[in-house]
Amino acid sequence: MKVQKSSAYSHPEGWSLFKVISEEAVDGKFGTQIKFNLQSSQKNEDGEPLLMTYFTGTKLSQHEKCKLTQLFIACGIVDSYDEIDDNEDEWDTAVLIGKVFEGRVDEPTKEGGFSNIGAVRPRKARTVKAAKAQPKEETDFEDPFADE
Repeated sequence: MKVQKSSAYSHPEGWSLFKVISEEAVDGKFGTQIKFNLQSSQKNEDGEPLLMTYFTGTKLSQHEKCKLTQLFIACGIVDSYDEIDDNEDEWDTAVLIGKVFEGRVDEPTKEGGFSNIGAVRPRKARTVKAAKAQPKEETDFEDPFADE
């Protein structure tokens, strides 16, 4: 099989907007995981959006460290952990596709490694604070994904 060579662009550290573009189940170290492919609001040197992946478990939980539940909250599917019933099997991760959230990109944990998303939150958290702190004309938020 022929493969294409790609040049790696390092995503800047800090908070950025991300759009969920796809999801798939993959085998991970600790069993099946969900791999979310994300498009960043940050651009590479060619002006193309940077792409990242975000891995979660396959079950929603009311536990505050559950990355899948954190993503559901950040994308506005649910408002809190209390809305998740640990015994309910009716959730579908496909509802996350096309949703936008803020993710905090952390530096690689080892030399030569990749940056990863260390935390997620709803995108409103930042824009509401900015609206209160700045004059009105400077708070217009331009959604980098508005044309899609």
